Amino acid sequence: MSMYKLQAIDDLIRLKTGTGRSKDVLDIEELEKSSASWRRNEMARTELTAEENLRLLEEIEANRAFILLAYQSNPELLKVADPQIKKLFEVAAAEETSAW
Repeated sequence: MSMYKLQAIDDLIRLKTGTGRSKDVLDIEELEKSSASWRRNEMARTELTAEENLRLLEEIEANRAFILLAYQSNPELLKVADPQIKKLFEVAAAEETSAW
């Protein structure tokens, strides 16, 4: 599971690099700290507290929203997205169409 977390962190760093937004620079610093921490503790698995679990879920949701917004705002990026990402947008479009 930690390898997926590390890959997701690396993907977010790549997405946020070069945007010129000061918030992204701060996010990259925090993501790099998280990545380094996960790499150091990759073999040492410990249980998270309830607060840590909540913070992790909040971070995951914020990162998910950021990634979806990036795909939504850049059709060229969506064209080369993983099939699962494309399917999310297809389902959302179908639901939007059926709501009318």
